[in-house]
Amino acid sequence: MLAHAPRVLPPLAVVLADIGNPSTTDLAAVLDVDVRTIQRWIANDKMPRTAHLALFWLTRWGRSIVDTTAVNDARLYASLARSREDELRQLRGQLAKLLAIADFGSANDPIAA
Repeated sequence: MLAHAPRVLPPLAVVLADIGNPSTTDLAAVLDVDVRTIQRWIANDKMPRTAHLALFWLTRWGRSIVDTTAVNDARLYASLARSREDELRQLRGQLAKLLAIADFGSANDPIAA
């Protein structure tokens, strides 16, 4: 999953605009920092990468990465499930064939009542 983390993040102002320019109070609550810290970050158009990443995943780009990964994973696992079903069907056929030709009626077979 770490491979999906963006190496380069959009500028803070762009991220904030994309998530609807939330108030500094709301940002402070979400990121668990002081409002003055948020104000300083916005004034400098820069914040710690961890906070920037947290906000990035709320943007359309972050959600798109998550959605795309989920769809690709679902397709992969559905394909694997179909493959396993095909393999199971093939093995059941082989087993039935072996059981059919392996019935030699040996002397120690139980007697069906």
